[in-house]
Amino acid sequence: MTTIENSEPIYLNLLTDFGFKKIFGEENSKEILIDFVNEILRPKGIQLSSIYYQNTELIGKQDSVRSVFFDLYCKTSEGEDIIVEIQRASQLYFKDRTVAYASAAIQKQTQKRKDWNYQLKPVYLIAIMDFAFKEELGLTDKLLNYVQLTDLESGNIFYQKLLLVYLKIGKFTKTEEELETHFDKWLYLIRNLGHLQEIPIQLKESIFMSVMEKAKVGKLSQADRFLYDQSLKAYRDNYAALETARYEGKVEGKLEGKAEGKAEGKVENTQEIAINLINLGATVELISQATGLRNEDIEKLKESLK
Repeated sequence: MTTIENSEPIYLNLLTDFGFKKIFGEENSKEILIDFVNEILRPKGIQLSSIYYQNTELIGKQDSVRSVFFDLYCKTSEGEDIIVEIQRASQLYFKDRTVAYASAAIQKQTQKRKDWNYQLKPVYLIAIMDFAFKEELGLTDKLLNYVQLTDLESGNIFYQKLLLVYLKIGKFTKTEEELETHFDKWLYLIRNLGHLQEIPIQLKESIFMSVMEKAKVGKLSQADRFLYDQSLKAYRDNYAALETARYEGKVEGKLEGKAEGKAEGKVENTQEIAINLINLGATVELISQATGLRNEDIEKLKESLK
């Protein structure tokens, strides 16, 4: 792999909030998103032919019910819900969050009409994780987990219409010479695009060429370049804080407090950027892209400034 070392990046880093949404979440990205999602869902016999982007905010029916903010939220022509989330850092209740998000999409289906007969359309949630669940560390190298409701005694699937997929992209370590399947190529691209200096021969397929053309940093507008730089900084700060915590944990054993202090410093810096953008009148979506903060956290920050 030919990568960039200490030079101007050519392509977006797809593990940043801005890069991910730029490539997969824009109206002209449908073909790209369908191809990627189909590679993930194909082993379960699911194949998408069309998608329609939806508002990524699901507003609670009552003031006391919190709104839910997705990274990507789509529907198919058959009414199936597709939710795609990217999570770069370990989160204590991440499983709970994915279940809550899928449940929110199900709940939305109940609001359509008064004569609803309880029939639901399928909901598929794909979580792209740059970490592993703690209980798995050192136990398995499994890249993908497909989770459905099952009968505990027989092991048979009880309910087909809810599927949670956990893609632990950090476990993908193949080099470009080892790429065999279309799925391999997708994971390699997502993990490495921001570091590539030239297009590997294995990725010279039309869909990947489309991604790389769309991901050229030099084609960004001045405003988008600012947002990307902020998103990339948040990604690097978060990565550095996590690596520091891991290193200190290995060497010192019980320095959680020190590691957390470093991580909190990074969070404070991110919040300062968010506050500056709020004062400049930037939208919640733009602030999220610039900082990596979730929409609900930005809303809380805005409220605290009033």
